[in-house]
Amino acid sequence: MKFPPHLVRFPVHAGSRPAEGKNAPQPKRVEKTACWDLFTAVRAYNCRTKKTGHQDGAIGRNGLMVLSGLISFTSWETGRCDPSYSALAERLGMCERSVYAGLQALKAAKVITWSTRWINAAGELGGWLMRQVSNLYSFNFSPPWRRSAPPPRPEPGTWGDHPSEGDGHARGVAAIAAGASIDSAMEIQRQNAEHPAEAGAVMARIWNYRRQAEAIIGKPWAEMTEADYDTVREKIRAAELGKKTGDS
Repeated sequence: MKFPPHLVRFPVHAGSRPAEGKNAPQPKRVEKTACWDLFTAVRAYNCRTKKTGHQDGAIGRNGLMVLSGLISFTSWETGRCDPSYSALAERLGMCERSVYAGLQALKAAKVITWSTRWINAAGELGGWLMRQVSNLYSFNFSPPWRRSAPPPRPEPGTWGDHPSEGDGHARGVAAIAAGASIDSAMEIQRQNAEHPAEAGAVMARIWNYRRQAEAIIGKPWAEMTEADYDTVREKIRAAELGKKTGDS
């Protein structure tokens, strides 16, 4: 028995899908840790988007509470999450209007999506009528704002403006592999360093410091103690201070 549209007692939203059967939306299994990691990321995103003088960020308190409520209703075995507005409102101590506002904020931030559903219900006059039921919610663990953006390019002249291992470093390593002494490799690195911050120049300074320390203490670097290191630092600092005083 069919009823005209104006006699349908339980109208459904446009785009709704059956809650049961082969055309019904199917939940996906989710991990508990992934859901709470998402909540932590959403809370941080809400703090980042909060403007001075405003109470909430892009998600808002309602959105954060609703997200925690959705996670608490999620079945970890099946991934099913389909609480009603009234169930969320009762568990979170909110009104249904606040639940609706929180869901819309989460949807706008692409944190969650949902499928509206309906079931067949028996009518009082016989036949079957379509009745709206609770939505089936799913989480988006990679919203656009969570994807890592490429880091900005370093400022010219800074450490990151040059490759960490430049030509000087490569030539120094090749010289050592060919049988050259450490002093020769150090000089090759220093001469071929395109920038003071390049790895070749850094390695050259390290080897120079090590050679000075061995000359001051009179024993190999590997056999030195903390007291020897302190002595080396004091003598090198005194030598540099004396050099600066003489230049001035």
